[in-house]
Amino acid sequence: MVVVAIIGVLTSLILVGINSMETSAYMTTDLAHHRMIAKASALHATDNENRLLHPRTEPTNSGQIQGMANNQYVPEIITQNMIQEAVESANKRLWVRAYDDENVIRLDDVDNGLPDTSRRELLRALSDGAAWMYMDGDGSQYRSPLDPTQLRRSYSLNAFTGSELCPDEWFGTGWSDPFYGEFARYATGTPTLSQIPQPANTFFSIIEWDPGHGTNIPPGRNFLGFMLHPNQATGYANYQIWHDIPGFWYNDKYTISMVDGSTRAVPISEPDLPAILNQHRVVHDGPDLRRIQQWMLPGVLEYRFDEVGE
Repeated sequence: MVVVAIIGVLTSLILVGINSMETSAYMTTDLAHHRMIAKASALHATDNENRLLHPRTEPTNSGQIQGMANNQYVPEIITQNMIQEAVESANKRLWVRAYDDENVIRLDDVDNGLPDTSRRELLRALSDGAAWMYMDGDGSQYRSPLDPTQLRRSYSLNAFTGSELCPDEWFGTGWSDPFYGEFARYATGTPTLSQIPQPANTFFSIIEWDPGHGTNIPPGRNFLGFMLHPNQATGYANYQIWHDIPGFWYNDKYTISMVDGSTRAVPISEPDLPAILNQHRVVHDGPDLRRIQQWMLPGVLEYRFDEVGE
C-alpha cells in the first residue's frame, strides 16, 4: 500500500509537470504569434509610407469622423479633406476585414456560393486584411493555442495605435454619456510609428475574449480594436470600465505585444477578475485596469487628461 501511495504521488507530480510544460509551450507559441503581428505592422509600414496596420476590422466612413471633428473637445480644426484622407487611409490598412457590408458577399469555407449571414469571421476576413501578406498567409497565427472557442482569430490591436484621427470607433458623437461624448478629447492620430512616443510601453496586440455586443454582433468576433477608456479620474464611474476584455486563458496571465515588437505575459493581480468580467462594459476598478490604461498610449494621453465627472 505504501508503494501504491508513493506511485500515486509521483504520478500526480508528473501530471502537474506535464500540464505546466504544455502551458509553457502554448504561451511560447502565443508570444510568437504576437511578435509576428507586431512584425507584420512594421513591415507594412516599410512598404506603405511608414503607416502601421489599422486596428479596426470594419470600414469607417466620413460621417463617423465628421461627428468626431465637430465635437467640442477636439483640439484642432479638421478640414473635409483631412477627413476624407483619413477614411481612405484607414480603410486601406484594416488589419483584418471582417465587415458585413451588404455589397460584400462572404463565402463560407467550402465556397458554396452562399452569403455569410452568421457574422462569423471567415478565412477571407483574414486573407483580405492588410496583415495577411506579412504573416506568411498563415491563418493559424491569428489564433491563440489556448483559445477555447472555434473562432479564427484570438488577437485584437490596440485601438489607439495606427488610427488616423481617433481611437477605434469612438468618434465623440455628442451623446449624453460622458464615456462617449467626451471621448473625442483623445482624438490623436497615430498612423505612423513616429507618432507613438513610447513604443516600448505602448501595447500593440492582445488576446481578447469578446462576449458580443448585444443582438447585432454575436459573441466572439473581437469586433474592432481593443479599447479601454484612458481617463483614470474617479469622479465618474464609467471611466473605470472594462469595455473590452483580455483572454484570461492562462488562468492568471494574458499575453500582449508592444509596438516595439517585444512581448509580455502579464500576470493579473485579482484572481477573480475573469469571473467578474463576464460581459462588455463592466465597471470594475483595480490595478489590472490601470495597467492596461497606462499602456494605451503613454506620452500622449496624459497631457490630454483633465478632471471629469464634476
